[in-house]
Amino acid sequence: NSLAMELSEEESSCTPEIDYAGNLVKFKTALVYTDASGAVQQARSCEVSATIPPVELKESTESCPLRHDYENNNSYEMSLKYYEQDGETFQATACVDTDRVFAQTNAYGDCPAIINQEGKTVTLQYKKQITIDGIPQYITACTPDATSQNITPTTEGCSIRHDLAVDTSYKQERYYYIENGQTIYLDNGCMDSDVTYTHDHEIVGWDNHDDQMFSYPKMKVTITTPEGVETIVNGEVLDGATKQPYVYQSEQVVGIGEFERPSGCYQYELQELRKVYERADGTKYTTEGTPAGRGVGEYICNHTNETKREAEAGYWLYRTACSKEHTCGCNAVEVCPFSASDDGRYVCQISKYVNSTEKLVKTYQRTKKTNPYTGQTYYDSWQLSSQTTDCSLSSSKILQKYKTYKWELD
Repeated sequence: NSLAMELSEEESSCTPEIDYAGNLVKFKTALVYTDASGAVQQARSCEVSATIPPVELKESTESCPLRHDYENNNSYEMSLKYYEQDGETFQATACVDTDRVFAQTNAYGDCPAIINQEGKTVTLQYKKQITIDGIPQYITACTPDATSQNITPTTEGCSIRHDLAVDTSYKQERYYYIENGQTIYLDNGCMDSDVTYTHDHEIVGWDNHDDQMFSYPKMKVTITTPEGVETIVNGEVLDGATKQPYVYQSEQVVGIGEFERPSGCYQYELQELRKVYERADGTKYTTEGTPAGRGVGEYICNHTNETKREAEAGYWLYRTACSKEHTCGCNAVEVCPFSASDDGRYVCQISKYVNSTEKLVKTYQRTKKTNPYTGQTYYDSWQLSSQTTDCSLSSSKILQKYKTYKWELD
């Protein structure tokens, strides 16, 4: 009895066949069966499969780097062969040169130069560059040139740097070199040269600080260059300036325009004690004052004069002279008892009452004083300024005032 076995194609143990001439990949398979013990046995070795169709062999440069030949200054494009099966990509060959060659050049634009300040030289740097499909690309980092060249100083484009802290100004310069006929300035900019100018100082004013009683000098700072005198600071307070304290001169008591007005006709201005100092610019500064009492009184009342008149009248006793052989006149009601007078005549001793008006007119004056701020008034006492007398009776006849009446006339 013979046992029939089923044969099948098995691909995994076989390597595809590459047909470079036809750009095809042909897949190989082996024929295998399973024996009675369950083991897989090969009935035929790997051969091109009649059931699996071949696929196209493709070429790619994207998966291969460029090959650079720096000695000959060339770069080469490389490519590999690949194929695709069941959605997967398989590499068929290693990367090899194609027929595309790119010349290498030195590009200096994007590399900083190496500056030797002490030796005053510059070494240029470059990158190797190739151009692929019109697009340049670098293939190396910056590399120094084998040789250096001298750098040259110039003041063109530079100014003078002023250092006020050390009272010195520095003429600045920058360095350049020539590259491909063009002037290239070093990118470190302007630097101090060995040429210096010493600062000259002049005080042109003062910055006064009354709150702290000192002044700062305002300075004018200049330098002298071959081109002439140049002003670098004008009327400014410099850092580190020295304070100039105010100088005491005197003190004074002054009125402050405020008054005490007690009752009466005098007002008193309040006073302050103020100190006077001299500033550095020669002007005077007066401090705020401290109370110093009040000054001498100032008379402030306004004056008006008032006048009054008084008249005096009343009964008066009088006597008359007459001869002794007659009774006395003067409306005597009885015979005069006579007595001898000093002049040898007889005088009537009977006294009579006589009503006599306005015998005496007296004028008085006084001063009215008015305080203009309070409105209060003050009066002096009345003073007799004049008087007139009615002389209708001789004073020699008046014996005495019997009764007197007074009244104001106006």
